[in-house]
Amino acid sequence: MTSEIIRATAGDAGSRYLGMDFDPAADKRAVNVQASLTDIPLPDSSVGLVICFHVLEHIPDDRTAMRDLARVLADGGLALVQVPRKVGVPTDEDPSAPVEVRLERFGQADHVRFYGEDFEDRLQESGLTVTAIVMSDLYDPLECEALGIDPAETVWLCTTGEAVDLPELRGQCGASAQRSILDGLDRTFLLADQRGAELRASADRLRASQERLRATAAKLRSKNERIRELKARLADARAGHRPTRLSRVRARVGRVRRRLRQH
Repeated sequence: MTSEIIRATAGDAGSRYLGMDFDPAADKRAVNVQASLTDIPLPDSSVGLVICFHVLEHIPDDRTAMRDLARVLADGGLALVQVPRKVGVPTDEDPSAPVEVRLERFGQADHVRFYGEDFEDRLQESGLTVTAIVMSDLYDPLECEALGIDPAETVWLCTTGEAVDLPELRGQCGASAQRSILDGLDRTFLLADQRGAELRASADRLRASQERLRATAAKLRSKNERIRELKARLADARAGHRPTRLSRVRARVGRVRRRLRQH
């Protein structure tokens, strides 16, 4: 999950990741704090990075949520925001709409609006500096393909001070993408080497098993030849009416059969 990756990354950087959700039981989220985005239980200017993906369209009072985001965001901090938005139309909202109306108008039963062209205005009115980007602004096509990123996906970068320096951010994202791609290739080659070693070991075990089967088959052929030989002698003994000879042959056949059963 994305939250697990972010939590690990924050730990590596010596920072703390705090997961928050108003209703974590709805989709079995593992969070640190159960709270609403309209009343974040954190001090002013205390958060360096906020990830708010597809949350605001669920909140009836989204402007209060935006203002509280601006309140907790530290100087130089960044909020990454995503919402469903239609281009060329104003925001369509109705928190009191019944479920069947929400499904038709907003695309989901627990959505209360579908944002339009005024989304950025709402963020700015709440005290945030907004820069809208698409992923192709930060990653080239090869990087998007390798990392599984939709180049047309929109993200709103929000700060409480100066706007994000896009050239600098693109350089950082490009360097990070290259490291991720190289790490992925290293892991792929390592897994390929491990799989190759496993296949070679399996082939060695198969060859050893085949050798044992060949040796066992050779022993069985030898014993079958001996049995046929003894049967032939028995037949000769019977034809020659030599009871003493016949008894000895029968005894030998019995001993061979017992040895075969033991094996």
